[in-house]
Amino acid sequence: MKAMIPAVALLLATSTSAWAEGTNSPTKRLESLEKQVEQLKGEIEEEHETTSSLVPKIKIGGAVRFQYSYEDYDEDNKDRGGDFDFETFRLDVNGSIGDVTLSAQYRWFQYMDVIHHAYVGYQFSDNWEGQVGITQVPFGNLSFNSNSFFFSSGYCVIL
Repeated sequence: MKAMIPAVALLLATSTSAWAEGTNSPTKRLESLEKQVEQLKGEIEEEHETTSSLVPKIKIGGAVRFQYSYEDYDEDNKDRGGDFDFETFRLDVNGSIGDVTLSAQYRWFQYMDVIHHAYVGYQFSDNWEGQVGITQVPFGNLSFNSNSFFFSSGYCVIL
């Protein structure tokens, strides 16, 4: 609102269209000035929308996974009542800054650390996106991890 007062004052001082329509009619001048004020408000809103789209929208997430196993065929495991082990720690960063998207995932396992993916991308159209970095190449049946029994929930839940 503070930015509006000098803009309106400047508009009033330099406006020739308000005075040219008729110096004898204050209502015409007022209508013209109101139209110009509305136009300035619209320009300010457009400017605000443009700058707000450049604000980074970053989400940070992740997961921790542990595993419990009881193996009745292993005497040591059986004596301990099973084993509770660390399996995975995952850190995710996803977001956008304007039209530029970014995504990264780092995973820590018991036996290694890996970068799952880390890229910066740009959406050129609805069907075309460019990505630079360590990206995933689409291959096979993407919505499923595996079609075998060993990656299904049945394998993990069987007692």
